[in-house]
Amino acid sequence: DDLLLADRAYCSYAFIAAVRARGAHCVMRLHQRRESALDWREGRKLSPHERLVTWRRPHFSAVKKHTTREEWEALPESMEVRLIRLDYEDRSGKRSKMTVVTTLTDAQRHDGVELHALYARRWDIELRLRDIKTTLGFEMINAKSPQMARKNLAMVRIAYNLMRLLMQRGAREAGVPTGVISFKETLDLATSIHESFRSLAGKPRKKAAQMGFLVEMVATRTLDQRPFRHEPRA
Repeated sequence: DDLLLADRAYCSYAFIAAVRARGAHCVMRLHQRRESALDWREGRKLSPHERLVTWRRPHFSAVKKHTTREEWEALPESMEVRLIRLDYEDRSGKRSKMTVVTTLTDAQRHDGVELHALYARRWDIELRLRDIKTTLGFEMINAKSPQMARKNLAMVRIAYNLMRLLMQRGAREAGVPTGVISFKETLDLATSIHESFRSLAGKPRKKAAQMGFLVEMVATRTLDQRPFRHEPRA
């Protein structure tokens, strides 16, 4: 019953079949080879932006060497998948079409627009990796032994998780999703205010009040959501 989000590099017949064999479902972008040959008239129309199509198992000769013929023949001969094609904003800020494929074929139970938006959140993974490496300043680890490198990585995880905890508390305070809170501004706030906690040692009430103030400030540090913007950034 897990739902796997993956980019189009994983959008293969064998991979999706393996996910379904484990009882899970997937939402991923359609592979560029399939998208270039896509005929939107095929399959059954579910809505103006959704189609239900049947994929047939490709020939064994088209499979990479890491799959044996026995393993390939054990895969189902066909599978039903749902294609969802909607507008999105590419990396250059231009409006484009993106086709997402999912094994959640029940359009009444699983809204296509929500699934498409869910896939778009996969990009958050890249942003979180940037937060860990670049924003926290850990792109390079200066360590002379594996033991010290592991200690450095442990400190990175602790620092990152503490910042995310602050963001979650701020998001709850503001009544917004955690992803709307700016990681960089949360880090800046925590860095600028942490010295004030030194003088509050042994003063739990004042310390709690100061923490409440920090959380309130984090709640105000939201990102501007501007899809399909036309003006350049200031």
